[in-house]
Amino acid sequence: MKRPLLKTAAAVTVALCVSIGYADTVLIFDDLGLPDDTVISNQYAAQGVVFSPQDGQVLLRTATLPLFPNEPQGIAEIPYYTSVIIADFTPDATLAGAWIDFGMAGNGVKIEAFDGPGATGNLLASASTMSETYLGVTANGIASVRFSNVSDDPEVTWLLDHFTFELIPEPGTAALLVLGALAIGLRRRS
Repeated sequence: MKRPLLKTAAAVTVALCVSIGYADTVLIFDDLGLPDDTVISNQYAAQGVVFSPQDGQVLLRTATLPLFPNEPQGIAEIPYYTSVIIADFTPDATLAGAWIDFGMAGNGVKIEAFDGPGATGNLLASASTMSETYLGVTANGIASVRFSNVSDDPEVTWLLDHFTFELIPEPGTAALLVLGALAIGLRRRS
């Protein structure tokens, strides 16, 4: 009798641990229903990300050259010439990126991933683009990412849309309860 119970508990534990896996989150910024020039910072904190600028403000803007015509809003830092957007994740992420929509491409946009908050700590990964495309990075333990101009070209204007990230899942409560019940069951039987 002991073995079937043990096998069942082990199977349930494995199934719960597998189901906790990773899942991408995509922010399209049109979902808030807010007007242009709304400051964006912690509106997406419940999903695990907070946005901040280097200077100026991160604002909701309607793209002038929309990649997604039915979802025209994205986020940009105003004033444009400083163009740095930082995203902090809680918990850490394993991937992050966004579609880049250029007003003026200049020398392009880059993304850098860091293991510290506020784009601090060790640089984990980076990528850049000069075209309207998805720009992203993958690495373990991404605490923050920074989008910025590739050079100090004040003519570069861009915004982010369809911001995508994948958070590292925290241990599932159900899996911990099953493991605890299994340990109690085994202790009683021994």
